[in-house]
Amino acid sequence: MLQTLPLVLFIVMTELSIGAFTVLFVLDWRNEVKRSFLITYGLIYIVLTGLTYLFQQSFSPPNLLNSFPLLDKAWTGYETLPLLLFLLLMLPYNFFLWLDKGAGVNGKDLQGEERKRSARMRLLRLLSGGLTALAGLTTLFVMAMIYRPVASSNIGGVFTVASFFAAALALGGVMTAMWLGHWYLVTPALSEKPLQFATTLVLLGVLA
Repeated sequence: MLQTLPLVLFIVMTELSIGAFTVLFVLDWRNEVKRSFLITYGLIYIVLTGLTYLFQQSFSPPNLLNSFPLLDKAWTGYETLPLLLFLLLMLPYNFFLWLDKGAGVNGKDLQGEERKRSARMRLLRLLSGGLTALAGLTTLFVMAMIYRPVASSNIGGVFTVASFFAAALALGGVMTAMWLGHWYLVTPALSEKPLQFATTLVLLGVLA
């Protein structure tokens, strides 16, 4: 049992990293939080994902996963690449976020060329953020397929696969909701909509 604890921690960290970034990206897309919030937690999630990748290299490499008889070994070789892409694609997302001075709710009121430049940066940011979220969801799917045989009796493991996405939604939602709750202490005038949205995602993840 002790041998599997690092593996369990890696799974939780992966679900947390992917879920938290995806919720942050959706809040950015909805334009409901301030630029400073996006920048701060965008950087934090890069660090968290970097640690998650290091955990994968140490505790969930293909050769180690192949030593567990119940896992689907046809998928173990595909786990590393999407997780690495998820980490790497977060870099341009954050880069474009830093360049866009008009990002977030109540961003700077830009005019003329600066406004056009901000619109281009937003498009590039949302494109890179969407690709990042897609890489994260792909990672979750691959992991779910690896562990599907552990509980394959429930309609071919469908519920097992779905549980990975539900856990990511719940963990990511609660992480971002917690950060938002603290952010209201320094920005009391912030709209309650992003917190309500993040809380709704948590409830959906828990119910799923």
